[in-house]
Parts: sequence; structure tokens; C-alpha cells
Amino acid sequence: MTSVTFVVLGATGDLAKRKLFPAIARLVEDKKIKNFAIVGVSRSNKQISSILKQSKKFAKNCKGWKQVEKRSSYLKLDFYNKEDYVKLSQHLNEVEKKHNLKTNRMFYLATLPQHFDTITLNLSKSKLAKTKGWSRVVYEKPFGNDLKSAKKIID
Repeated sequence: MTSVTFVVLGATGDLAKRKLFPAIARLVEDKKIKNFAIVGVSRSNKQISSILKQSKKFAKNCKGWKQVEKRSSYLKLDFYNKEDYVKLSQHLNEVEKKHNLKTNRMFYLATLPQHFDTITLNLSKSKLAKTKGWSRVVYEKPFGNDLKSAKKIID
């Protein structure tokens, strides 16, 4: 990956702090990604610096950490409020312009599974996952209550 915007929905959660942010830092350290930005998204009023401060201990001695700190931002978003996705779109456009990114986007749903359906629908309706580049939506946990509800999320 040479250029990508990581959108971590559920950025204040344990998974993001312990695994996702450190993993991105290691990708940077290993030169697997060169130009990137991270947009942390959650329902809480937080600062990206406090989220990353809690996460840093899980990326021990990682040389890519400073880049993660420089290229990360945060946006409070109510997953159920369609207007908030307009704010997210504006924020992503600003971040991608600032870092000269080509709108390749990876949406990582590190949220509770009950939010997956709503987030997926809102990403689709807001056209955030439709870019000039590629986009991916990653679901961290098993989703749906059964095969029928899982297929509904996929469609």
C-alpha cells in the first residue's frame, strides 16, 4: 500500500488502542505503507493525543510511532446520525488533501457488532466508501445474529 486513509470506527476502544494503532505503526516501520493518514472515529469526546498516549505502550520501541502521531486525527461521530457522516466526509477530504492522499480508504469497524448494520448503511448512503481509488470495510468481529442477518449486512 503506498497511499491509504485508515478510518478507525471505535477508535477509543480496547481493540484500536491495543492492536490497530500499533499495527499501523509497525506497517510504517516496515515500510509497507508510505503515505497514510489515520482518522479515529468514536462517539466520545476525546482528543487523538490522549487515545494515542494510551496506545503507545502497545507499540514498544516502534520507529513508526512518531509518524502515526503526526498523521492521526479524531472526529466525534454518532453512528446513528446520518448528518455526522457528512462531517466525516468533509474531515476525510481535508485530511486527504493535507497529506496528498489518493482516496484509498480502509474503514475498520472496531465497534460493537450491533453497530455494524447501521454504520454499513450510512457509509453506503453517504458514499464515503465510493472513491476514485479503492475502499474496504473491515468487520472485526463476527457480525449478524445468524446467516440471514449477516447476509443483510454484506448486501
